[in-house]
Amino acid sequence: VRQFFASCFSTACKPFIRQVVMKEICQPGLEGAELPKAEHNMSVTKALLPGPSRLARFLEAQGERPGADFEALEAIMAGSIDSMLQAQFLASENSRPQPKQVAAALPRGLRAQLIGWTLQTFDVLGLEDALVHGIALTIDRFCASQEGTLPQSCLECLLLSAACIEFKNDGFSEQPDGTWKRILAHMCQGRVPIIQILTKELELLKRLQYIVGLPTPLTFLTSLGARLRMEEQAPQWLGLASFLLELAVLDVEIQHGFSHAYLAAGSLSASFRVCMAPALQREELLEDVAACWPLPGGESSKLVKCCEEELLQLWIQCERGLSELSSYFPKLEAKFKRRFHEAVMLPPAVALEALREERDGCEANLEGGAWQPEPEESPPNSIRIARPDRLME
Repeated sequence: VRQFFASCFSTACKPFIRQVVMKEICQPGLEGAELPKAEHNMSVTKALLPGPSRLARFLEAQGERPGADFEALEAIMAGSIDSMLQAQFLASENSRPQPKQVAAALPRGLRAQLIGWTLQTFDVLGLEDALVHGIALTIDRFCASQEGTLPQSCLECLLLSAACIEFKNDGFSEQPDGTWKRILAHMCQGRVPIIQILTKELELLKRLQYIVGLPTPLTFLTSLGARLRMEEQAPQWLGLASFLLELAVLDVEIQHGFSHAYLAAGSLSASFRVCMAPALQREELLEDVAACWPLPGGESSKLVKCCEEELLQLWIQCERGLSELSSYFPKLEAKFKRRFHEAVMLPPAVALEALREERDGCEANLEGGAWQPEPEESPPNSIRIARPDRLME
């Protein structure tokens, strides 16, 4: 059972699974729960659920393989996997911070420096990317609860206390005694006493009402990618999707402007497109999203494509030096290429054009009219870049 959960969910989510599976899924009336803090209010109702997801059917099929004990155990979990993903979605939406509230307490540039430094440090230390995503979410939730701008003098201790929480949630008890303390001491070069970090950790926990270990976009990506493990190119697809989520975690507007589940789906959809995966992979991804986190009127597919477009645009902007986050891009790109240096991929601009043509073609078919060029002016609060042919002009 432990191996199965490890294959479907990030380790940072293990405490959440223990709490949610027994409480949230079985709690009466959960299906119509209110999501007051979510920018996109998407409560899951039984009336919208179309049936078992591809992941559930994949796990069920695993039990039919002769002599495979581990697969037989997975098949037992097939009936509850969708309910678990729905509970994760609700918990994530209830606690997702508003980007404006986060930016009011922690300016975007300063936040990017803090998270970017953590990404690089944890990469050097060989720690899991899931830890950084959990730390970023904890810090953002804390910032969103503040009434004013945080003083810069407290940011180092805030980062260390958030890391301390994630280390404990991640199960560092399996590591040698004092491992997490040594990592914290290394991160601050011994400048911050451990008692000060623990005091700040208690303050942070009280502010967050002791609700930690929540799913992040990377958690949802791990779940969506569980059924791909039989595919030869799965490591490359998931690796590129993780790269896009690492870019997104630096941008608070993209990170929290969308549902984390849909942001994960958008990153995987973009990865499929850039890596020229069979169209069937994207179709099955959209089927999983509609099964686990449905929206009325078929809006699930549109929202996934919207997230995909934002991520591709961010990638292109960073690559061309058009974004405030461009300084972090070379190291993140080098990290991805170090793992997949032989990957054959489309340029992100080509993938973005293909996405827009697909989207515009679908809209034209639905409206029963001819294709219309997109307007010159971008809608408010959207991040857009010029088409490649306009940039050349």
